[in-house]
Amino acid sequence: HADGHEIPCEVRLISFPSSNNKLVRASITDISERIKSSSRQRLIAKVFENTSEGVVITDAEHKVVEVNEACCEITGYAAPDIIGRLPIWLLNYANEQLSFEEFLIFFANTSRWQGEVFGEKKDGSYFPQLLSISAVTDNSGYISNYLYQFSDISDFKVKEERLAYLANYDHLTGLFNRTALIEHMMRMIEEAKRDTKIVSLYFIDLDGFKRVNDSLGHDAGDTLLCEVASRIKSTLRASDLVARLGGDEFAVVAKHAEIGEKQCQLAQKLMDSLSVPYRIASSEIYLTLSIGISNSPQDGSDCKLLLKNADIAMYEAKKTGQGGYHFFTKEMNTAALDRMNVEIGLRKALENNEFVLHYQPQIDLSSGALVGFEALVRWQHPEKGLVAPGD
Repeated sequence: HADGHEIPCEVRLISFPSSNNKLVRASITDISERIKSSSRQRLIAKVFENTSEGVVITDAEHKVVEVNEACCEITGYAAPDIIGRLPIWLLNYANEQLSFEEFLIFFANTSRWQGEVFGEKKDGSYFPQLLSISAVTDNSGYISNYLYQFSDISDFKVKEERLAYLANYDHLTGLFNRTALIEHMMRMIEEAKRDTKIVSLYFIDLDGFKRVNDSLGHDAGDTLLCEVASRIKSTLRASDLVARLGGDEFAVVAKHAEIGEKQCQLAQKLMDSLSVPYRIASSEIYLTLSIGISNSPQDGSDCKLLLKNADIAMYEAKKTGQGGYHFFTKEMNTAALDRMNVEIGLRKALENNEFVLHYQPQIDLSSGALVGFEALVRWQHPEKGLVAPGD
């Protein structure tokens, strides 16, 4: 080149005789763009063949003109099976809302589409895929080809379903977990409002479960929890919900026409079913359970509040003796708050030196003699004064 840099050229020489000498006519053409274009085509061809995505190129009528190796590997079709045909197998799933022909009508109004759909392999099996379709135009702006690119996302879907399962189900029993229970219970409460029904939440705690873990081991405890879950499910109606909240705590949600006999009947059915002896690790295990019951809308329409209130009622059932059930009342909530405030206050009392020591004399009644003292710790509350020992 005049500026000194080298350029690739094609030189064509034509020799012909003249009167004096043999002449040569030379034509020189700069082929820089041709080499660039050729390199680009080779690169595109290499990408086309080596990409892990399936690639299908069709003409303007959507008939296949070229496919890559990945397409054949994913679908099981050989290139001759596909070329010249419509790629119906890319959108050929029985449950799809659109047929391939209907999809083409829809696609005519857009130049690019991407989505998750099912495709069909040569053996008739279906696979989830991420599919994109793009229109390719010529120099005049008319559509000359369509480019289909797809990838098999079966592994991704399996992992996605696994994560969804772990997010919503208890890994041990297969029951709903707390998150899923709240989500489904919210819908049940909304439905009950329309039907003017009551949603009852049963908070179940197994009495003495820790003894099973301590004596027979955690494997036996896990087996027992699975058996408890199975018995609870067999006791309920198809419309009822059941979840494991954690540890040995379970929850049941059921719709009733009104508060009263039906709730008591279900609570008793649960107690009867779960109290039948369990045969685990060559041991016969007896269980009792404590159940707290809260109702929506009477005890609240918020799921977390209903769980809290049912939990309070369950502890009230435990206070009256193992193996019973108790309905939530507002008085229980007041008592629970009082207990919490006492615990908080006690911790501060220790920090603030609010405890005082009292000596109670011990008298020998026969002689009237002082024989000793009992040392008693008492709480001198800064606002409530001397707190009674029972409190």
